[in-house]
Amino acid sequence: MVTVLTSHACAGSIFTIQNVGRPVVVINTVDVALDLLERRSHFSCRPRWPMAELLGRQKNVGFQYYGERLKRCRKLLHGAIGQSALSTTWSTFLDSQSLALLCRFRDSSEEPYVVISRCVEELLMRFTYGQEPNPEYRKLANEVMHETSIALQPGRWMVNLVPTRAYALLIMYVPSWLPGAGFKRWASSARENFFKLTREPFLEVKRSLNSATAESFVKHALQTCPGAPDDEDIIVSVAGSLYSAGTDTINAVILTLFLLLIRHPEVQERVYREISCVVGLDRLPDLSDRDSLPYLDSVLQESMRFNPPVPLVAHSNWKEESYGGHRIPQKTWVMANVWAMLHDEVEYPLASEFRPERFLPKVGYAPPRDPRSLIYGFGRRLCPGLHFANAYIFLVAARTLACYKLLPQDNRLPPPDFVTGLIR
Repeated sequence: MVTVLTSHACAGSIFTIQNVGRPVVVINTVDVALDLLERRSHFSCRPRWPMAELLGRQKNVGFQYYGERLKRCRKLLHGAIGQSALSTTWSTFLDSQSLALLCRFRDSSEEPYVVISRCVEELLMRFTYGQEPNPEYRKLANEVMHETSIALQPGRWMVNLVPTRAYALLIMYVPSWLPGAGFKRWASSARENFFKLTREPFLEVKRSLNSATAESFVKHALQTCPGAPDDEDIIVSVAGSLYSAGTDTINAVILTLFLLLIRHPEVQERVYREISCVVGLDRLPDLSDRDSLPYLDSVLQESMRFNPPVPLVAHSNWKEESYGGHRIPQKTWVMANVWAMLHDEVEYPLASEFRPERFLPKVGYAPPRDPRSLIYGFGRRLCPGLHFANAYIFLVAARTLACYKLLPQDNRLPPPDFVTGLIR
């Protein structure tokens, strides 16, 4: 059953779907998303996924419920990868990692998309733990991501469908040996994989803390945290969130960008001309050139608008609210439909087309909303790593296009097809 909420917003901007006793509110427009998710702190929680809890994922920043623990995690992240830390601590690191990708393009015999994926994994692993991921760790990380996706599949697990917390807890804590409790046995195995993925590299950094190990988020956090009893647990959770949340999203953004540039060689050529004129040919672009390359920035914006990596952003309210005269019960699932917002024909005319020029500043014309203000989330759930991710994506785009021309394999344009999931 679908009930349209006739609020002050335009028709269809917000509606509810009744799903096995649990209402799901879907937000399709920016104005409503900002009203609820930015301006009302009660919507700063995440929906409950009992299967994700059984996997141990509820301590990750992305899944964690709103409260003091989440505030401490986010404070730690902001101190490590906020705007000021980016320019003072990590700019040289991002510079070297983007350069490594260029060299890998030149030297590797692997497919470019494999090269990109591996370099993004190395970026996050080196930043988080100061280590390079070995094949076993890569395999384990892929298994954990796959198991997390299975745990969150709509309709797959009864424990995720029950309408109240009491029933969910009852199902979650049944003995694993009971008939029908196979989900507990599966979750136990997946939980072991997740703990191994997040704890082993942390412990390795901790053991070598006093030696001349590479600088990393975990090393810095261990050296600077005040020493509360649960500090290490906080650091483990935050570090695990950095790697798991960053790899697939950054990878998706870069692959989308390259796909669109291959399909639009005229855009690629225009970016190259801009870089040649502004930066010259005797050095590579760096972060100081960002404001001087407006067309490249418009291409990045349009690529993220065309295919936002996370098309649906999940929130929940820890207190009952009302909107437009309609009641929103406590712990309602609230889904911000970022894809719909970025394909709004009023804000982005001809939204199904790739048109970077829509974001170029013109006299007497206000460009549409920057998609980067939406794809990283809302309010107190805004991704703390957005400055880090945007800086790396800029360096990869600018430097790749300064050095290479992207061409379709066998002269066949790749179709703009995407796999739909948590990450598109």
